Amino acid sequence: SKGVVRTAPWGLFWRVIVGAVLSMLDLLTDVNVAHAYHSDGRLLYRNLVCLSISVSMFLQMILVISQHKHQGLLRVLRETFWVLTGLKTTSDAIRVATAQKKEEGSTMDPLEEMTYSKCIEIFAEAIPGILIQMKSVLEIPDSGAVSQDFFGSQNVSLLVSIIISALSVGFTSGQIS
Repeated sequence: SKGVVRTAPWGLFWRVIVGAVLSMLDLLTDVNVAHAYHSDGRLLYRNLVCLSISVSMFLQMILVISQHKHQGLLRVLRETFWVLTGLKTTSDAIRVATAQKKEEGSTMDPLEEMTYSKCIEIFAEAIPGILIQMKSVLEIPDSGAVSQDFFGSQNVSLLVSIIISALSVGFTSGQIS
């Protein structure tokens, strides 16, 4: 059954869709956590989360420009839009799931582009996000006592974000390997 799922077109379709959903949830929970840090006055953590998201987007922009530069400015701008809105993973997943081929002027096929994009996302955003958020959850308040409200809404959203990021990293790493 593993061989059927691995080689069947519907198996690839569901793998890329699940990966895209996890990536989108990862980004959304990271933005939510950055907002929570901002609201709580934890600006260092907010800045670090925003930096990891920005670095990921910047590196994906470099990938998009190098991939589509020979297809014209309009194509580069369209792909840049997907990166800046956080929907790059979704657009890549649609291309791979619908079995689109390498376009003329492209440097790689859609599956290769998605793989590189996901690797950038893992190493520039997901893993740093996990580390930043774990540090903030485990941080002991200035009073020296463990927080009485560990399972308050902010810490629960942090834990959900960490879990989603870890699932995204694990699923994507498993698919790439």
